Amino acid sequence: MKNLLIIMCAIPRSGKSTTTKKLVNKFDCSICSADLIRATLLGDKSDMTKEKFVWERHYEILGSLIEERKNIIVDNTNISKKARKNIIDIVKQKNAQHDYEIILVRIMTDKEKIIERCKESNFPLEVV
Repeated sequence: MKNLLIIMCAIPRSGKSTTTKKLVNKFDCSICSADLIRATLLGDKSDMTKEKFVWERHYEILGSLIEERKNIIVDNTNISKKARKNIIDIVKQKNAQHDYEIILVRIMTDKEKIIERCKESNFPLEVV
C-alpha cells in the first residue's frame, strides 16, 4: 500500500488547518507546515521576518518525512502551481514517487466566511 502525501490548497482562513487536524488522525499523518515552523522556531506563526530560513527548514523536514516514508500532510496555502511542484519535486528527489499517492485537497470557502474569520482573528484582509 502506498503512503499518502496530502497537499492542502486554499487561501488563508479557509479551514485548511482544521481539515488537516481531522485528516491527521484518520490517516496517521505527520504535518509539514510553515506556520508550525514559524510558531516553533520564531514564537509566532505570523512572524514573516525569516521566511528564507522557514522555507529551507520546511523543505528539510518534508524531505526527512519522505525519506522515512511517513504519511504526510503539507498544510500551507499551496495555491500556486510552483508551490505544489516544489513539493512533488522533493518526492522525486528522494526517489519516492512510486511510494506515494499524492492527493490535492482544495478547500473552497465562501468569501463572507473568510472575511468573518479574518475579522475575528485580526488577520489582514489584504493577505487574502
